[in-house]
Amino acid sequence: MMGTLVDGRYEVVKVLGGGAFGQTFLSKDLRRPGHPDCVIKQLRYFSTNPQILEHARRLFKKEAEILERLGHHDQIPTLLADIEENQEFYLVQQFIPGYPLSEEITPGLPWTEAQVIDLLKEVLTILVFVHGQGVIHRDIKPANLMRRQSDYKIVLIDFGAVKELGTQIAQGSRTIAVGTPGYMAIEQFNGQPQFNSDLYALGAVAIQALLGLAADELTNLKDRNNPHSGELIWRDRKSINPKLADVIDRMVRADYRERYQSALAVLADLGAIATDTTDTSATSTIIVTQPSQTDTSHRPTTIALPETQQALPRRRKRITTGIATLAIVGGLVGIGYSQKGQVAAYFFNQGRQAARYGNLKKAIDSYNLAIQINPHYAEAYARRCGTRLRLEDDQGAIEDCNRALDLDPNNAVAHLNWGNIRTEQRDREGANRDYARSIELNSQAIQLDPQNPDPYYYRGSARFRLGDYRGAITDATQAIQLDAEFADAYVTRCQANGLLGEHQKAIDDCTKATQINPNHYVAHTSLCNNLSNVGNYQAAIDACTQALQINPNDPHAYNNRGVVWSRLGNYQAAIDDYNQAIQRDAKDAAAYHNLGDALSRQGNPQGAIDAYTQAIQVNPMIAASFLNRGLRMAELGRMEEAIADLQQASNLYAQQGQKDGVTLAQTYLQRLQQGAIAQGNDQPQSQEPVAPTLEAPPEFSPENPSVITEPPQPAATPGFIENPPAPIIQEPAPYTEEPPQAEPYIPFNEEPPVFEEPVIEEPPAPVEQEPPVFEEPVIEEPPAPASEPLPPPVIEEPPAPAPEL
Repeated sequence: MMGTLVDGRYEVVKVLGGGAFGQTFLSKDLRRPGHPDCVIKQLRYFSTNPQILEHARRLFKKEAEILERLGHHDQIPTLLADIEENQEFYLVQQFIPGYPLSEEITPGLPWTEAQVIDLLKEVLTILVFVHGQGVIHRDIKPANLMRRQSDYKIVLIDFGAVKELGTQIAQGSRTIAVGTPGYMAIEQFNGQPQFNSDLYALGAVAIQALLGLAADELTNLKDRNNPHSGELIWRDRKSINPKLADVIDRMVRADYRERYQSALAVLADLGAIATDTTDTSATSTIIVTQPSQTDTSHRPTTIALPETQQALPRRRKRITTGIATLAIVGGLVGIGYSQKGQVAAYFFNQGRQAARYGNLKKAIDSYNLAIQINPHYAEAYARRCGTRLRLEDDQGAIEDCNRALDLDPNNAVAHLNWGNIRTEQRDREGANRDYARSIELNSQAIQLDPQNPDPYYYRGSARFRLGDYRGAITDATQAIQLDAEFADAYVTRCQANGLLGEHQKAIDDCTKATQINPNHYVAHTSLCNNLSNVGNYQAAIDACTQALQINPNDPHAYNNRGVVWSRLGNYQAAIDDYNQAIQRDAKDAAAYHNLGDALSRQGNPQGAIDAYTQAIQVNPMIAASFLNRGLRMAELGRMEEAIADLQQASNLYAQQGQKDGVTLAQTYLQRLQQGAIAQGNDQPQSQEPVAPTLEAPPEFSPENPSVITEPPQPAATPGFIENPPAPIIQEPAPYTEEPPQAEPYIPFNEEPPVFEEPVIEEPPAPVEQEPPVFEEPVIEEPPAPASEPLPPPVIEEPPAPAPEL
């Protein structure tokens, strides 16, 4: 059929689909300027009976008249022609550039309530018109709901009546059911569709979007005790506004007499609950920068857009680069500024969704489009800055954050991301300034809109970066109260609780985050940390392994799993994981330090010294690395170097306010010096020095572990337990990380970045500035000389500063 001319006018370009009784083709209208695209539906006729042919002709004309009337609606394709040629029937309809909703409803990525409500409202409004024309669509499903490229509105296509017409023409029967299993009501399946059969199908689409299901999973929701009833059992799978759930339940009643009887009735009930749905205020508000003659800073203005423009969890890439991108952006010439702003906002929110679920490359593509359409879009630059940080494109991130602040000096996201950039640059003072400014700006945003969870989340992220874990918990809790499905807020609160020693609370929060988003590898990594801290090592191993299955390139999950292996005494497995972490991040001071600990435990002091040296080169503020290297030096008889390292460890602990660390370093230092004096100064220089026997001070004895407590965290000490790159405003590790523990062996636990809402993706925080995730470090005695057995490690939880607010 390719290249065939229908009615001497429509040239078939390619097949779009087909079935037993007809096919659909993309065609070109050769009689119109520019040969615009159109869609041809061919209805095949197999009978030679002239009476049946005449009957088919009447049916065809009748349906064509109905489609022509429907085509007067802006969101239904226009019927361009109805053609009979060689005893075959053709319907020519308007081609709708865009993509089907089946590309937005992605398995595993549930929609928010507000997105579903907006989708229902838009489609129901179309159905009010369709049903008013006496027509039942009969095949409502995501594939037949097109997102129009020009304005991103929903267009209702592929009416089931046309398919039924094909079967009637071919078979002379009106009893064949038309529709799609999973979306088809029982009465329609029995060949007796009602107007509210369309409401059943739309309700099924809403359930699919809310739960993030594949199309074939809808049938699994049917009542197993009565699978032929069509009743969908779904409410136990997700906690949502009960009013919305009641509306959807009534849409999908098995008995059509118990269902809503009209689309208008559903709209009325949705209108009554729309204001109750506050869990998506973050996505129901779009930031569009609108410059004016009097506003040189181009600060973003908030405008409302249909939530359906934001329901784009993971659409296949269609318009991202090259000709396709130029076509979309070029097609905006002549569109008013307001419309351009809405289109830019659409791509901006597409980027936010992609970043939220870890699809960073797609997020960059979407932000690029938003910026091409609106070059003054400060918020898009700020978010792209954060995404580039997570992709380790530091220079690109710096350029974007600079541009964002040039356009809007008061952009809270840009200040937060600049804080993360300065953190990586070890500019503590500058980073703290930016975090403080972000807190101030988000506090102002909260005053303007206290029902928006975003500013709470962002402010909590900045507080986390500054080491204010309790403040971070308070803000994350508020964000969760406003949006119960805010996975990133759960992760932030999980990590803050973990750093405060509230490990069970942390476990509960990270578990909830993984339930909301099973692919949230940061949540799995943080869950691993806290499970390890309560001694549930096998579950911790499983959680870190799950994180690595999702993101095999995450150094933090390898590092943290290595800590668990070390706690289990499997030092070779720990060493393997630390090496994997280092391969993925050659500047991972935590992994080098932990590698040194594991090598020490294996009886390889020189290998341990090399690893500690690497850790110190990356982060010279890790007192524990100097301490442990000094002990290994002493073990090899290198006394001068050992004393120098122990003195440096003592100095660093003092600078960081770690009194216990100072005591520990000084105790070992004194014993080393005493051991050297005991050897006598008159020994020949060539004689190999004898390594003194080092014993832990009594208060750190394994027999008396209860007195081993973690020293209080100073307000601004460089932490040596690195967090994984947090998505810029996610679980940003406080800039003032947890100080090194006052003992020779401290496995570094790294918190992964929080994938909060794509907008503030946190860049990988430098080791010295990330709060140690394994706040409950393994406190172990240093390996004794070869003649002495290695004491067992003492593992203690640090004191929890305060209960969660």
